[in-house]
Amino acid sequence: MSDIPEGFSKALEVFRRAAKTVPAYQDFLRRHGIRAGEVSSPSHFSRLPITDKKNYIKHYSFRRLFSGERIPPMIHMSSGSSGKPTFWFRGDEHEEWGGEAHEAVFHDIFGIKKEEPTLVIISFAMGVWVAGTYTLAACREVSRRGYQVSTVTPGIGQNEIFHILRELAPKFNHVILVGYPPFLADILRTASKEGILPSKRFSVLAAADLFSEAWRNGMLPYLSPRDPYRAIVNMYGSADAGVMAHETPLSIFMRRASLSNKEFFRELFGETSLLPGLYQYDPSRLFFEEVNQELILTTSTATPLIRYNTHDVGRVIPYREMVQLLRRFSYFQEAEKKKFLRWKLPFLVIKGRTDVAVTFYGLNIFPEHIRQTFEDSRLSTILSGSFTAYNAHSNRTKRERLYVRFELQRNTRSSRKILRVVEEALFHSLRHTNTEFRKLSDSLGSRARPSVSLFSFGDERFTVFQARGMISLKGKKPRVVL
Repeated sequence: MSDIPEGFSKALEVFRRAAKTVPAYQDFLRRHGIRAGEVSSPSHFSRLPITDKKNYIKHYSFRRLFSGERIPPMIHMSSGSSGKPTFWFRGDEHEEWGGEAHEAVFHDIFGIKKEEPTLVIISFAMGVWVAGTYTLAACREVSRRGYQVSTVTPGIGQNEIFHILRELAPKFNHVILVGYPPFLADILRTASKEGILPSKRFSVLAAADLFSEAWRNGMLPYLSPRDPYRAIVNMYGSADAGVMAHETPLSIFMRRASLSNKEFFRELFGETSLLPGLYQYDPSRLFFEEVNQELILTTSTATPLIRYNTHDVGRVIPYREMVQLLRRFSYFQEAEKKKFLRWKLPFLVIKGRTDVAVTFYGLNIFPEHIRQTFEDSRLSTILSGSFTAYNAHSNRTKRERLYVRFELQRNTRSSRKILRVVEEALFHSLRHTNTEFRKLSDSLGSRARPSVSLFSFGDERFTVFQARGMISLKGKKPRVVL
């Protein structure tokens, strides 16, 4: 059996091309004393210096980051997860690749045929933001491949989305709603109450954030068919690299199976109290490595990325290793019977980011720790899924305090009872998911309890509020305000 990692030959090709044609990378190698011609094996490659936004992307003038200093035709902006938003560039190859990934989901998982009229509703923020504009470009590429896919872009305009569901969606055989999980949940709940959910085939494509299997189960009643392995698919991507991976029926099957088998969970995800994401990726396009539990990516984009630190915590699992796990835990036959083994691709485990957190008494509170609050069944019809979190010092006591603001669902009013439930759910979530917080709360007692505020859906005070170092999760993936 070959010791060459999946995707390495493509990574080596990307490296050699960048070393010849990208001025910034040529200088980067020179500064680190690397001779490109001497890099030919996985062991050589693994010794190349790691790049990231700070030491590479921001270090060079933007034209030097492109092959031949030729500026690509499209520009988009990241959501600023780790601080200030960044401008990124993409070309035709990048968009074709996005189309290929979306076709794989539409055709292989949602079961769309080329001749089937399909409506895609993109409910990501549009404008300069990457998720909306890149998804639009990818869907247009799917259409160019011969599919009867029509795309409409209401963005985060809810009234426009409801109008589309009411007037336009019934004219199509299949409807795909695309967006950010908490926003999608509100759309589905409201559309159900209004009686305007599509009556034919209706699927959801989510991105920009993890969600739990409880969330998936909660959304299934709004969709058709209500197949937990095919009705809702989550994509893993970023502004810098585009679509990197997506869920498949096989990855969803394994993720759900892990919830009822602690040993299988531990083998898949390691020691963690949170449920990570599990995706599959195309090694002919991307090469992933693990370094210090972070995912290191090499891929050909408008700005070629070589050993680029995504700052996502996770691991890479080869397909053959995953098959061995399936056999060992007696899931292989069921996966084979359900025809899930057609997805013979390597896996990515995604646990979260290392550069998006709010500090509290010197420890890091990550979005995942707060997001677990929404898993409390008492809150499933109360909270929208959006929150902000920040720390500040009390003017009276001069002590540091953790503040968390939650948005309520549409037509939900706050009360003391609801506030108490949210406070307890948040405190339990932090203690359950963050060992350091648990030790801190044991030491500080009530002083470690977060201060919780509830805001009506769409309340401007929640929408526009910002504080330095704040985690913000409002209709997009979590980001940090600098």
